[in-house]
Amino acid sequence: MTIQNIDVTYQPNLDEVLHGFEIHEPRSGADSDSHSIRLDGWALARRGKVRRLQLMHGGVPWKSIPVTLHSSVAANRHADVRGSSTCGFRGSFGTLGLPPQFRIDVFAVMQNGKRLHCAVITGTRHSAPTGYAPRLSPLTITSLARTGTTRMMQTLHQHPSIVLDNQYPFEARPAGYWFHMLKILAEPSSGKNTFEADLTTLPPCPFHSEVTANRPPLRNWFETTYVNRTAEFAQRNIDQLYQEIAATQGKADAQYFAEKSLPCHLQWIARELYEDAKEIILVRDFRDMVCSMISFNRKRGFATFGRENVDSDGEFIRMKRHDVGRLMAVARERQAKILLVRYEDLVLDTEASLTRIFQYLQIDDTPTLVADIIERHHRVSDDLDFHRTTADELASVGRWKTDLPPKLQVLCNDVFGELLTEAGYDV
Repeated sequence: MTIQNIDVTYQPNLDEVLHGFEIHEPRSGADSDSHSIRLDGWALARRGKVRRLQLMHGGVPWKSIPVTLHSSVAANRHADVRGSSTCGFRGSFGTLGLPPQFRIDVFAVMQNGKRLHCAVITGTRHSAPTGYAPRLSPLTITSLARTGTTRMMQTLHQHPSIVLDNQYPFEARPAGYWFHMLKILAEPSSGKNTFEADLTTLPPCPFHSEVTANRPPLRNWFETTYVNRTAEFAQRNIDQLYQEIAATQGKADAQYFAEKSLPCHLQWIARELYEDAKEIILVRDFRDMVCSMISFNRKRGFATFGRENVDSDGEFIRMKRHDVGRLMAVARERQAKILLVRYEDLVLDTEASLTRIFQYLQIDDTPTLVADIIERHHRVSDDLDFHRTTADELASVGRWKTDLPPKLQVLCNDVFGELLTEAGYDV
């Protein structure tokens, strides 16, 4: 079985807002031999209407399912309630990109835009076999902007066992693209056969839908064989491209391809497809991170990182709480598999930090090689002057104590407090 031990738990006090909410499928205790889960039921509001269900994973939207279908159960049980005949929902959501022990939170989105947490769906899932044996394994540097990822990638590039596209700003992510392609193509669709109308995007396969849900041979092919073959296509492209890059860099014996990534579903897909997938979660004092973002915006003359969407630096700091919380939640969730690295350690004790990284990757960590990599990094680091917002790396550590006004220092400590402590920083 691909998915096992499915459990559906309802949230308390739903009757204060809803006449009723029921999930008929999946049933608690059910198993599935596919990579998707079918959701069938009804949701009837006391006032207004439930427009759709919003499925969330780790605070991130996963899928939206409209509430527009006929429900005989609701119509019979609440015949005198307006809208009871069109409060049903039916759809499927893919599980590629979810962790082995997954949780999906189900929210009812009301007519006025408010959300009500209705249920939790949990289960255990197994990986998608592809039959392809890749030569290179993924090394993902998971982090946020202005946390030292460029510095990390430039240094990792100096190791003969690691290949990456070494063009500044080191953000070519072909593996991430093909992982995301796999997620989209494997996702059950709404069945709208209009894919040719837009030449810039590709939706989920419209034939993998409710149309095939009641035809077991077709459903089984789409939910198993099709997904596995699409995963193999992604792996082959990734492997062959990075072998081409490795050849141009004289790294015929490379073991890893390295890419940056924000914390998201891509890391779980990498782990699912590659037995030897590795992940470094890079953190930086979140107060220094904010300083760097503000300074880099000033240096370039325009606002990014989300600062363009708010009116003040204080609002910007509060907004960044969500991103930092997401990063630390991922570090918590995957702590047994990942290596947590602090930017400050990479700058202040480079030799020990690199040795620790190479030991985690189980590649050459001899003192001679580490010293050579540090020397080569120093020789090429001048090329990143535009990227810096301090005189040198040492000045970038603890800059918040002088760069931030006292009020913003206090705000940062309030906003990031326990997250700073969790990451090993003093508050």
